[in-house]
Amino acid sequence: MRAADYTEKGLTSARVNEDVPISPTLGKTAPLARRNNFDALRFWAAIAVLWSHAFPLSGTNAREPITVITNGQESAGSIAVVVFFVMSGYLIALSYDRGRNPLIFIWSRALRILPGLIVVLSLLALVAGPLLTVNSLKEYLLDFRPFKYIILNLPVFLAARDELPGVFLNNPFPRAVDGSLWTLAYEVRCYALILVLGLAGLLNKRVVLSLYIVCVVAAAFLSSSDYHFVSQNLRFAAPFLAGSCLFLWKVEANPVFVCAAVVALVGAVFVPGLLWLALASAGAYLVIGLLNQRR
Repeated sequence: MRAADYTEKGLTSARVNEDVPISPTLGKTAPLARRNNFDALRFWAAIAVLWSHAFPLSGTNAREPITVITNGQESAGSIAVVVFFVMSGYLIALSYDRGRNPLIFIWSRALRILPGLIVVLSLLALVAGPLLTVNSLKEYLLDFRPFKYIILNLPVFLAARDELPGVFLNNPFPRAVDGSLWTLAYEVRCYALILVLGLAGLLNKRVVLSLYIVCVVAAAFLSSSDYHFVSQNLRFAAPFLAGSCLFLWKVEANPVFVCAAVVALVGAVFVPGLLWLALASAGAYLVIGLLNQRR
């Protein structure tokens, strides 16, 4: 995914711990923080997003170093997005496979997202908004848009609405309140894909691998300008399905393959248009390898 796709955007960082395998063979589970590097990966990915977005939000002409190094192919933030979606695909496939109960799966996903989302939206619209708006407090509270902001952002499978009256009008990206909401819709759609596959009895390694290949090939050939909605969904689904594949295929972190993945990523930096593909494949392998390293 191009770095420009993430310039104004962010990545939702609200996650909760789940039990995950303590070894690449996935034979047992244990509390996440004690047994693997998920929290560390999540932390550094979130830091990468904040650091990356500090450049365009500063209002200066400074270019983010990773964008420069990759010749505009990716930024640190866009790479972090791939990391998050790979981890999510791995854990969500694990979650469904472990329970095989669609109602519990839906309830668990709702509990994972909605309480934190409601709190964040309410704080932004009803606390931060009145403090930061250029409008008077009376004007702000009599305007329906703060309440509309909360209501319209709750259907998490839809595109985020990101505007509050009189807030951040003169920022480098005017009116943008919480760019981190934008990836939430794509993530929820990926959850829905796992649910549909599970209900259809198709959540198996061959079907998911086939879907992953279709997403990668289609995303590589579809123009993001002409088919933006489809292209964006494919580019999020691909790393998500890569993570799911690595779970379903019980892939182990082999040192030789790890070295090969690193070489592939470094080489892709110098080939225009190839880095996203390398991130969604070799990068996904490295993420899961790091995820399952014992402390």
